[in-house]
Amino acid sequence: MARAPVLMRSWRFAYRATPAAFAAYWQPLPPAGWHDLLALTKRGEATLEGEIHPFMTHLQYFKDLLALPRRNGFGGVS
Repeated sequence: MARAPVLMRSWRFAYRATPAAFAAYWQPLPPAGWHDLLALTKRGEATLEGEIHPFMTHLQYFKDLLALPRRNGFGGVS
């Protein structure tokens, strides 16, 4: 993750979500609709941009990676 704007950085895909969406997603027990990366995109709180094939091919890896802050207590919304 990097703060915008990052100019001319090479990338294949991007998963972008609002700070509030990540705060809800990182709760130990997120509410329905805030519990999954694809659920956040369906709600319109996140976007998946670029070539999605690598993301979808390794979907479980990215879900597990982005869920790690749940164990460390980074969720700020209750």
